[in-house]
Amino acid sequence: MRCHGNPVQAPPGLRKLYGGSNAFGESLGWIREVSVYEVDLQPLWSEALSRMVQISVLLFGALMVLAFAVIWVYRQLMKDRVIILEQKRQLFDLANRDALTGLFNRHRLQTLLPQKLAALQQGSIHSLAAVILDIDHFKSFNDRFGHDVGDLVLNQVGKAFQSMCGLVVFRLSSGR
Repeated sequence: MRCHGNPVQAPPGLRKLYGGSNAFGESLGWIREVSVYEVDLQPLWSEALSRMVQISVLLFGALMVLAFAVIWVYRQLMKDRVIILEQKRQLFDLANRDALTGLFNRHRLQTLLPQKLAALQQGSIHSLAAVILDIDHFKSFNDRFGHDVGDLVLNQVGKAFQSMCGLVVFRLSSGR
């Protein structure tokens, strides 16, 4: 097969490199041998593509399982958190509220009063007031009408006082 019609038609770089021959003893411009190999890449490409799809599906499935597991754990933690917050509120109420009236008790007053006095001294609040209400002769009322009626009266007085002043109300007597 002729590569270039004759050595004169060959590119100058080849003529300079090989002169009048192609280093195999033939004249410049002739090709000694050409080998052609034909490889069908379609099966290799199909197999590689198939494996990539399989790996992608497996990875996607694993990520979905992981995502659902994370969501499930998160939901369980949120449920637990709601339960813990509710229990914390219940414990606070048990420790700080009067069981009969639902008003704050002496313990809450003893923890809140120092905080309010400190805020007053620091100037973050400008006034502090306390009103003490005593129901005269309540023991004789209880003795005459019974403790159940006395409890109703205490509840009504506490609610009325709280709605009237709109502030924090305490029941300091825990006895009947």
